[in-house]
Amino acid sequence: MNLQKKSIEFKSRLSFTVNIEFFLNYWRGFFYEKEKS
Repeated sequence: MNLQKKSIEFKSRLSFTVNIEFFLNYWRGFFYEKEKS
């Protein structure tokens, strides 16, 4: 039971990290395109 709770916590933390990385990459690409034009 406790192990399952830890696994869910880990998964939500993982998806949170992935979302932040995606967000940063999106902004980096946005500014890169802005600089080029």
